[in-house]
Amino acid sequence: MIRMTRSLCVLATVTAFSTSSFGSLLVHYTFDEPSGPAINHGTLGASADGSFNGAATRSSNTPNGQGYSLNTNGGAPGDYVTAGTPPEVAAIGNQFTLVAWINLQADPSDGDGIISIGSHGSGFSWQIEKASTGNISAKEFRMDIHANYGGSLYSNDITVGDIDKWLFVAVTYKWNPWPTSRLDVVHYLGDLDTPVAEWGTGTHSSLGGVRSSNTDLRVGATTRQTYWDGPDAFIDDVRIYNEALTLEQIEAIRLSVVPEPTSMALAGISCALLVRRRR
Repeated sequence: MIRMTRSLCVLATVTAFSTSSFGSLLVHYTFDEPSGPAINHGTLGASADGSFNGAATRSSNTPNGQGYSLNTNGGAPGDYVTAGTPPEVAAIGNQFTLVAWINLQADPSDGDGIISIGSHGSGFSWQIEKASTGNISAKEFRMDIHANYGGSLYSNDITVGDIDKWLFVAVTYKWNPWPTSRLDVVHYLGDLDTPVAEWGTGTHSSLGGVRSSNTDLRVGATTRQTYWDGPDAFIDDVRIYNEALTLEQIEAIRLSVVPEPTSMALAGISCALLVRRRR
């Protein structure tokens, strides 16, 4: 009985931080390979492996101090990771979730892309934009999701960032064609020490689901305009799900990279007490 209880405790602790059951994780780049392509650990497998383009490379600066991240190496046009045109992403449809850790190395520019696939009239672009004040810097900006390039749905102003600070950002997109004909977008924000919180919501009545695109998938750049590139930044743990995840699921993703010590400690204490009672 003691052995069984201990096994259940370990399983419960691991399961608490598992993200494998969240919708379909189409694309997942950890960038942890020391060289070569960015291996896709999502369900699309090698068909969505990423190639480093231009001066883009890897950095050992990561949220948890392990492995590697994408280094856009200045963020000039052409410096990004590209994965061709995975059909399941190009035609992702009515709902999806985008997740990434970003660490700005310089003040961004309006329209700097994080994840993008599409051009005018199709696809989506998730990018950095000016704050509501009209200012833009590493300490003051907004996230923006474009779909079919028919409008912008912004996050709240992000004023907790800085040069060389890791931020955890996510956005969910869900089009409900019937009976409401309503698009719901929710932005999320967290960091190494702060749990995920909603960081702005938006609705739209006519954008609809994402229309299929024939452009390439890019990380660290946008395909929306040829003259818009990406930020000078480190980007890590990039994920694309074909489902609109919940806040709790997105927080579990954050914790999967940076486990929260207090939660782990409490889980350990609870299991220890359970084992003691079983004795």
